[in-house]
Amino acid sequence: MKIIIEHRKTKRELNGAFALCCGKKEIEQLKTIIEQKLNEEFTYGWIYVDEQITSLDESDFDIIKRQKKIANTTPISWD
Repeated sequence: MKIIIEHRKTKRELNGAFALCCGKKEIEQLKTIIEQKLNEEFTYGWIYVDEQITSLDESDFDIIKRQKKIANTTPISWD
């Protein structure tokens, strides 16, 4: 399996077997994100794993953090 991951200013490529370590809550969140993407017109492209920060004050808004695209760069192989 080939997967490219972007995080902050780093873009990495996983090519082959790999492992994930996380809790059940995180796996369920990832499952939901992937299922939503599969229900769209989607063949290839980025899947965003956003972070929602719920405001502690009486605001009517939540903040969603999303990874910015690292355009025009080649991912580095993860050895």
